[in-house]
Amino acid sequence: MLKLEKFKQRGYMLLSIGLIVFLGAISQWSAWKTKIPVIIFLLAVGFLAGPLLGWLDPVEVMGQEVIFSIVEISVALILFDGAMQLKFAEFKEVLSGLKRILTLGVIIHFVLIVSAAQLIMDVSFGFAALLGGILIVTGPTVIIPALREANMKQNVARYLKWEGILTDPVGAIVAVVAYDVIVLSNKTEAFDVFSALMLIIFTSFVLSFIVSFVLKKSLTKGLIPEFLQIPLITSLVICSFVFSNQIQHGSGLLTVTILGILIGNSNMDVLINLRSFKEDVTTMCISFVFILITASIPLEAFYRIRPSHLVFIFLVSFVLRTVAILLSTVRTEMKFKEKLLIGLYGPRGIVAASVAAVLSSEMLAEGIQVGELFLPIVFLVILTTVISHGILLKPLCKFLKLEANDRNGIIFIGTMPWVGDLALKLKELGIPVLVTSASWHKLAPFRKLGINCHYGQILNDLKSESLDINEYSYLIAMSENDSFNLLACEKFAPYLGHDNVYHLKQSRNFVHDQYKIDKRSYCVFVNNLELRYENLMKYYQYGWKFKDTKITDAYSYQDFMNHNSNSIVCLCIRVSGEVVFGSSFISPPQEGDVLISFSPKLEKMKKRVA
Repeated sequence: MLKLEKFKQRGYMLLSIGLIVFLGAISQWSAWKTKIPVIIFLLAVGFLAGPLLGWLDPVEVMGQEVIFSIVEISVALILFDGAMQLKFAEFKEVLSGLKRILTLGVIIHFVLIVSAAQLIMDVSFGFAALLGGILIVTGPTVIIPALREANMKQNVARYLKWEGILTDPVGAIVAVVAYDVIVLSNKTEAFDVFSALMLIIFTSFVLSFIVSFVLKKSLTKGLIPEFLQIPLITSLVICSFVFSNQIQHGSGLLTVTILGILIGNSNMDVLINLRSFKEDVTTMCISFVFILITASIPLEAFYRIRPSHLVFIFLVSFVLRTVAILLSTVRTEMKFKEKLLIGLYGPRGIVAASVAAVLSSEMLAEGIQVGELFLPIVFLVILTTVISHGILLKPLCKFLKLEANDRNGIIFIGTMPWVGDLALKLKELGIPVLVTSASWHKLAPFRKLGINCHYGQILNDLKSESLDINEYSYLIAMSENDSFNLLACEKFAPYLGHDNVYHLKQSRNFVHDQYKIDKRSYCVFVNNLELRYENLMKYYQYGWKFKDTKITDAYSYQDFMNHNSNSIVCLCIRVSGEVVFGSSFISPPQEGDVLISFSPKLEKMKKRVA
């Protein structure tokens, strides 16, 4: 009978895990389809499947110890993945303001939250300190996807990204120290708190540097086979987190964050595959953890929320962070509108939810009844900030004029001389241009012209996220290697869209024609459907040049076509700034539009090169 009961419990556990994974996948897809933050869907399905419908009861099936172990390891992997995205080169650009935000800003924000909690909700200092530690964090898992959609200026986006990733472990540490020192030990002396913080920081830095050093040496000397590199690194991250917590409670998250920064800024070959793998693991972890925690919250916990709690939640969500950012960044290089946007946008995320769940459970186990309020308050802050801040981000960027330039830039792959002429013409017209090559020597003429260049393996850099393409919406692959051009279009299509990637056909009757490979990305310009790489070279050698012509009321598009029958219309820059290629003219260019054409040097030259 006992064996049958265990079998039923095991079967229910597998069913619960399967349901969580399924709901997580559906939530991720729904978020992608609707452009709504995924956390909203995860919270909704968690509440629906857990407290409301009773399909999931993780505490009963798995037990709190198992749940919190899964949550802590998942958060460690999420923070490690986020830290790998932080680049020292970016840090130098935002150093002045970021130092203030991460030091003085965190302190002011913490003090404001603690004071508000005590004054408004009339709670103890220990409980207020716990809330302060948890709610000073922002959620990079929410912020980073939102930044891509908002088209924000890079400088402001970097502040938000760095702050979000670095304050996560800081907030968790503050909360853990507040719980261990103030709540459990009932010690409020500054020395006790300071010494606990210093032990955590020392442990985290020493352990992360040792692990990073050993890993780099092992990979450099070939001691780890390629097929074991990613599994071993993942195991090291988990072991570092667990071991660090065993040495000094609360230091694990800071350890994996520092480790992620060190590994992410190294030149190890494994980074490309590691980032891809970690991104997939992070997506799974976020889905699993949010549904697991949300489904574990009893519905009765929200019945204890009072009007004073709602006032506190409002202040935390919309006022206190703004005040902290504005005060901490006085006399920095940051502009007021940048400070205001950073202060007003601060959604909380996975770390706040996971740490709150763990500490709430521990408080209740210790008989501290106020712990019943801890998790509902934190979750309501998360829900409020994710929804409201997400809705307000784009209008705020527009109102404060912090939107990046329209994404109408063009990336050129190839360094033929006529690429330089076209890029220079576009630059003169205010269109961002990037010419890329793996040859430093071939990029020299473009650098002399003042054209923005990217030296490196562009496909690897795109995958590793070291290539900033926020300004660019189009790709034209014009290198000598047609197979590489086709591959580049395929790799850039998920980022720019299949309709915005083009490559130049090499020659007549090329192998792609023979095998009927998809030719939608061919660069087909107006009135020269057979424009090919070999012909373009001949035209350029005969003195053809790129020129711009503005369409006016007195000189229409038809007039231009009548007077320039030998020219090749390459693209049109609309009055709105949109770039339309010759093969994509849905409607003829209108008054105010600018045409870019490839024309013979002398108009009397009528003969085309075959």
